[in-house]
Amino acid sequence: MGGQFENQQRAQARLLLIMPLLLVLMFVLLFAQFGNMRHPALILLAAPLGALGGLVVLHLRGMTLNVSSAVGFIALFGVGVMNGIIMVSNLTRLRIEENLPLKESVVRGASERFRPVLMTATGLTLVWLPAFYYLIERWHERKLREPEKAT
Repeated sequence: MGGQFENQQRAQARLLLIMPLLLVLMFVLLFAQFGNMRHPALILLAAPLGALGGLVVLHLRGMTLNVSSAVGFIALFGVGVMNGIIMVSNLTRLRIEENLPLKESVVRGASERFRPVLMTATGLTLVWLPAFYYLIERWHERKLREPEKAT
């Protein structure tokens, strides 16, 4: 059991190093694409909001944050950033090409891109359902095998 614990500690330490580097790299790439600081910051704001939702779900299920769930969070960040790019690109297009004011471009752009954003999120959910089901089953089996704690 000590070997598994040590492996998990090493994996978590690597994730703690990789995640900030990944966010910085994503910011640099988004900055290169959009040419300003505001759009990448707005797009990357989706990552902590998605993480908050994921942590709430983990807490409600009584599960812990581990390497497996961290991989799911990385996928969640990717979809959040992709959806943010879709929205910001469309809003920028509406502001530049059609010369719309900000409020009108936000309302129109959100209504135009609602379906593509929803489909990418739904696609990720459907892809991860078998893995999520497997993890839930393992969690339930482990809970059933644990001896009752004395009160």
